[in-house]
Amino acid sequence: MKPTLLLSALLLSGSALAGNDCTGNDVWVFENDTNKFGGGTFGNCGAYPADESLRVVTYTSWADGEMGQRHLIWRVLLTKADKPDVVASATLNLWEGPNMVLREEVEEPLFFVDKANYPLNASTNAFAVRADLGPDSYCRDVSRDQFVTLFVRDGSQLKPVLKHLPLKQSLVVEGSPCSRYDYSKTARGEGRLTLLDTVTNGYRDLKFTTTAVYESYDELSQQQVDETDPGQWEASFKPETRQFDTTLKFDGHRYPVEWQQLPSKEWWQQ
Repeated sequence: MKPTLLLSALLLSGSALAGNDCTGNDVWVFENDTNKFGGGTFGNCGAYPADESLRVVTYTSWADGEMGQRHLIWRVLLTKADKPDVVASATLNLWEGPNMVLREEVEEPLFFVDKANYPLNASTNAFAVRADLGPDSYCRDVSRDQFVTLFVRDGSQLKPVLKHLPLKQSLVVEGSPCSRYDYSKTARGEGRLTLLDTVTNGYRDLKFTTTAVYESYDELSQQQVDETDPGQWEASFKPETRQFDTTLKFDGHRYPVEWQQLPSKEWWQQ
């Protein structure tokens, strides 16, 4: 039987505290919980997709690690909607690296609560939080962004069963990422998660579909383009698209995210 795709793509938009779906109880929970960490930065909040009587609140707080290296403590809270009671929570550590940039000061929100419900089996629902922590893709052969983590509730704990899956990826397949005087070709992919009917180790398999747009730049061709004509300018970049698919299977602990195998093996063979 052909697997059924049940859920639409992860939402790719969101807003910070001002003007979003946060309630007075959400703010109270945030302020009370941050006292444990000496303060924090509000990330985002929203309804718990599987149960309207619950809410999701997320925020970050800076902490000092060994050798003076600072990192982010990322808190995800499941709270009651009618009163400021936390019923489950998760604490994750985020570290600066080549694929993640931690900024001291931000003007836009970086964390977003997804509105979709992910029923992994008859009794377990997951929800997603997205973190926009990727570096600027300029002059990089490979870049990743929009890291999605799926959480499930286990008593008073929220357990991440999928961690930091990058929805956005770019790859320079020909030429140099910084070249403006030669030919270059870059694949820029945006992914989405759907649930399949097949089950592995008790949880349904996830299908990760990435649609890539290829941007080609040819300096010689550009020199012959009339830049005052928008149609000629856009056509000179020769866009093309391609789809990449892979299936993520639960290993009994989580859905492994192997960045060198995503969005698919074919992506890296270009």
